[in-house]
Amino acid sequence: MQMSNFKIPVPGCILVPRDAYKFWPDDSYICSGSGKKSIRHIFEFQVLSDFENEKLARLESEIKDQNLDGLKIPSSWSRNHLLRFCYGTGWKTRSATKALILHLKWREEKMPNSYEELYPKVYHLLNSGAFYIGGRDSMFRPIIVMNFSKIDFKTNTIDEYTDMLIFLLDYVVDHMLLPGQIENWVVLIDLGKKGLGNLSVNSLKQVLTILQVNYRCRLGMNYIVNPPKGICMLWSCIKPFLDDVTIEKIKISNSSNSSELLATANPYMIEEKYGGRAPNILNYWPPNIPDLNYAMPGQVIRLSTKDSYCQFHPVTTLTNICESKDRSPSPKIKVRSKVNSLDVSLEHSEVSIEDLENDNYGRSDLENQDEVLIEFEDLAPFNRNGEKSPEKLRNGIRPLEELLLRSGQKVVQETGEFPKEENFLVSFSPSNKENFKKMNEDFFTPKRKNGPPPIGIIIDRDDRFGRCSKITCCENMSSNCSIY
Repeated sequence: MQMSNFKIPVPGCILVPRDAYKFWPDDSYICSGSGKKSIRHIFEFQVLSDFENEKLARLESEIKDQNLDGLKIPSSWSRNHLLRFCYGTGWKTRSATKALILHLKWREEKMPNSYEELYPKVYHLLNSGAFYIGGRDSMFRPIIVMNFSKIDFKTNTIDEYTDMLIFLLDYVVDHMLLPGQIENWVVLIDLGKKGLGNLSVNSLKQVLTILQVNYRCRLGMNYIVNPPKGICMLWSCIKPFLDDVTIEKIKISNSSNSSELLATANPYMIEEKYGGRAPNILNYWPPNIPDLNYAMPGQVIRLSTKDSYCQFHPVTTLTNICESKDRSPSPKIKVRSKVNSLDVSLEHSEVSIEDLENDNYGRSDLENQDEVLIEFEDLAPFNRNGEKSPEKLRNGIRPLEELLLRSGQKVVQETGEFPKEENFLVSFSPSNKENFKKMNEDFFTPKRKNGPPPIGIIIDRDDRFGRCSKITCCENMSSNCSIY
C-alpha cells in the first residue's frame, strides 16, 4: 500500500493543552547542580551556564573540524539541542561528537525524511497495546505505556517493535511536547509478572539504546510495575546499559501500580489496572486520552500570566492577493484585524470562528483596544459605533493597495476580470462617489436583530445603489445585500 493511503491521525485530545502554555517549570527542574554534576530537563530557550557554553563551544568546534562525515544536522535543531549530546556522554567532547554522528546515521537510515515514513510499516502494531500513549501527568508530560507482556515475537520481529517505538516517540515529540516548557515524557513499564518472555537481553539492549542514545534527556521518570519474582536478576541485566542519571529516574514497584506515579498525576489520567480511575484502554490507536483537569485532587497547577501560546501559534494579519504570479486571482480577499468581540459580530466581519477562539481575537481584555482598531477604522467609512465619517463619505474608501502597502505586503498587479456573480472585497472606484452623494442624512448603517452593527466593510459590485437609491434592500434585509 502506498504512503499516500496512510493518513496519520492527530486527535485534538493529545495536543498541548491550552493551560500548558502558561505552565513554567521550576528552576530546580529546568536545571539542577553545577559543572559536570548538572542535570538538565529543559533545553530550548534557556540561558546556559558558563560551563555549558564552554562545552557546547568545544563540541561545535569539533563538529566543524570533522564535518560529521558529510552528515547534516537537521535544520529544526537549535544550538541548545546539541547540548543534549554533551549531557548524555559525560561532557566528553569526542564522545559527544561520535554519539552525534551515530545518531544522524541512525536517523538517516531509519527515517531519512520524516518519522511518518515508518507509519505504513508499524500501523498493524499500533493497536496491539505493546506501546501506547496513556495520558499526561500534572506537569503536562505525556505518559507512555510499555506493556512488555503484549510483545509477541512469534508473529512480529524486534525490528518491527523498535520501529513502532521510534514512530511513537517522534509522534509525541512532534505533537505533545512544548519546547522550553514540556520537553520530557514519563514511561510506565508493565512487565506483567512474567518477566520479559521471549525478549532476550540483546533485544532489550536494542530497545534501551533507542531510548537512551537517540532520545537523549527526554526521560522524565520511568515507573516499572508488575515485576517478576526474579527482578533482581533482571535489574542486573538492565543496569549496565543505563547511565547514572537514568538509573536515578527508575522506580520499581512490586505491585500493579506505582505510588510515585499516582502522586504526580490525576488519577483519571491513569488506567484502573495501574491504580487510577480512568477506564482501561481497549483501543490504543488513534490515541485517546481524557480531556480533564490535569491537577492532582485538591491541588491546583500553578499557572503564570506569561503565556507562550502566541509564540507557537502566530497569527497571519493579512492574506495576500495571490501567492504567486502564476496563480489566478482569489475571488475574495480577507482582511483580518485584531478586533474586540464585543464590537463586531461574526455576521458582520471577516473574522472566522477559529480566529475568535484564538486569544489574539475576540478578547475584551486587550490593552489599548482603540489602538488595535485604528488601522482598520482608518480605511472604513463607518466607525465601530455605526457613526458616519464625513471625510470618508466625501472622498470614498482608500484603495486596498494602500492597505497592503501599509501592512508591509507586496502589491501584485493582476489582470483579467473577476466573475460577476461573486462578491469580493475591493475599494470603491471614483464612480461610486456619486452613489455616496445620493445618500440622505437619514441614512444609517443597518442593524440585524441580533448583534452589533457592521463596521463599514462595503462590497463593490453590490448593485443596491443602482436598484434602490433609498437603500430599501437594507431595510428589508434582502438576500441581495452583500453585507447580509
